[in-house]
Amino acid sequence: MELLVLAMLLDRIWGDPPVCWHPVRLMGRLSHLLEAWFYPLKRLGGVLHWALGGLVVCLLPLGLLDLAAKYQPWLAWALEGFLLYLLLAYGDLIAQGRKVAGSLLEGDPEAARYHTSYLVSRETAPMDPPAMVRATLESLAENWVDGFLSPLLAYLAFGLPGLLLFKWTSTLDSMIGYRNTRYLAYGWAAAKLDDFFNWLGARLSWLLWGLAGASKAAWAIGWRDRGVTASPNSGWSEASAAGALGVQLGGPVWREGQLDEAPWIGDGNQRPEAPEIHRLVLLLERQWWFLWIGLWLYMALNRYYFV
Repeated sequence: MELLVLAMLLDRIWGDPPVCWHPVRLMGRLSHLLEAWFYPLKRLGGVLHWALGGLVVCLLPLGLLDLAAKYQPWLAWALEGFLLYLLLAYGDLIAQGRKVAGSLLEGDPEAARYHTSYLVSRETAPMDPPAMVRATLESLAENWVDGFLSPLLAYLAFGLPGLLLFKWTSTLDSMIGYRNTRYLAYGWAAAKLDDFFNWLGARLSWLLWGLAGASKAAWAIGWRDRGVTASPNSGWSEASAAGALGVQLGGPVWREGQLDEAPWIGDGNQRPEAPEIHRLVLLLERQWWFLWIGLWLYMALNRYYFV
């Protein structure tokens, strides 16, 4: 638990280091290799892709940690803490959101569009400033669950193996989990498992949004519109964020050169402005502090009262 509390602080302060050997980047390279092997097997190949890659992703780091522990126990402790820091993605998330907001407030929509492209997979060229704000709000809300809350729960429940398997599954979902001609069958397993692993985190986020915003609207809109999105999980956090801010998210977006008439989420303003991004980041910060203080208190009580 001490390692987790420390790793959360490091991630919040520094974010991810821009290095080629980052674990998630290495997972991406492994995924490309496995896809070349297994893609001809279609759905079965996708299952083998996830399973074999999951074994490698879990066993290799755990083996290295075991080897380090035999050499120096403190080295294994430090390596596990560093790995935890790398696999929590909160610091970079809010930093990227602030870049979009800052560029828009400075009157530089091209820079804002560039930063938005790092947050979303949809086309950013047709976006006007309100569309960029909506896309950023949606991405921050969804990735709060995918990039931080669910990995945190995976570690608390199953330790480092659970966190590694979650990040492998999440990485695969972002690479092969698309509902298009190429990946509809092959990415089926990755997409379904990602939905499974994010199930609890998405629903916990609904509770946290209401607490962070002291907002009944976050809970009301979050509950009402939780099923609007195609994903069974993303609607919980996106709708709750929309309710907390009093804006509408979703709506028409461009994907692969075609306009997708996606439904609206929430009530209120359909054309939010850049300050709404800072408001959402503030709510995320409150949620982060709720979790960090809660873990610290649990650790302290467990040490001094229950041992």
